[in-house]
Amino acid sequence: MRRTLVPLLLALVTSFSSQAGAEGPSAQDRATARLLAEEADKKQEAGDLAGALELFQRADAIYPAPSLKVAIARVLAKQSKIIEAHELLLDVARSAPQKEEPAVWASAREAARQEAEALAPRVPRIEISLLGLDRDVAPTVFLDGKRIPNASLGVVRPINPGAHRVRAEAEGYLPAEQLIQMAEGEHYRLTLKMLREPTPVASAPASAPKKSGSSLPSGSSLPPRPPPQEQGGGKGLMIVGFASGGAFLVAGSVLGLMVRSRVQDIKEDCVLPGGACPLSRRPDADAAERLALASNITFGLAAAGVGLGVYGWLTSGSSAAATSRGPSWRVGVGPGGVALGGQF
Repeated sequence: MRRTLVPLLLALVTSFSSQAGAEGPSAQDRATARLLAEEADKKQEAGDLAGALELFQRADAIYPAPSLKVAIARVLAKQSKIIEAHELLLDVARSAPQKEEPAVWASAREAARQEAEALAPRVPRIEISLLGLDRDVAPTVFLDGKRIPNASLGVVRPINPGAHRVRAEAEGYLPAEQLIQMAEGEHYRLTLKMLREPTPVASAPASAPKKSGSSLPSGSSLPPRPPPQEQGGGKGLMIVGFASGGAFLVAGSVLGLMVRSRVQDIKEDCVLPGGACPLSRRPDADAAERLALASNITFGLAAAGVGLGVYGWLTSGSSAAATSRGPSWRVGVGPGGVALGGQF
């Protein structure tokens, strides 16, 4: 490391001497810059690169010299700030010679040119591209938290080795982010896929309870109310019950008349003592009994039919009776006959 310090100090002494009579930094400034350079070289030997860099930069601020800038570039390269070191070396190599400058300054420019050429292959390069964006959408891309120009997207961009974070944002899209690790001399193509933000699904508002008499939009009308359904179950039972009851009642009455006629005929022949009937009339008596039984059964069915009709009439509802005239029945029972009438 002393081999680096000796040429640097010789360059400083030479430049101090050649410019002693010219306007510029004072002798105290030149001495201060020389001491700072010596302390910076010591820190560099001890591994304190940050301290060495600070002292070299302060010395260059007091007495700008190409040799000091080359020293700064070397420290930056050791800190993996290769881009900054390379750019500084290029600035020194391209600087124009000054009038009556010391020869060591020319030597420093030549050293800067050579070191810049040697450092260039070590510079990593990244190529950032975005996928999925509409052409009219302008993204915002950050590299290590600092925004980079959109014009640098899709082209090679020098970058220092180490860890880096790339983040892309765009209106209407989800942010895309990736952490990368770059090595010296690496060329990396990074493509970030941009996804659209999901469309929020609007929840249906809770419907307010409908109020009676609420108005409808102009030009609209309610559909016609369907006609009320007739409750035909009760009416059907009423018709069937009264009809069957009347029919059975007529049949029972006819059978009753037949029984009465036969019994009257049998009684005329029963003139034996004690009112006994002759055996010849026994079949007629049995037939009369069977007719009487059939008459009783028929009257029972008639009663059941009338009961069914009454039930149907009660369940048919008073509203149906008020709005429509249904069938009506009239049943009359008299001596020796039954009267059945109806209206349809």
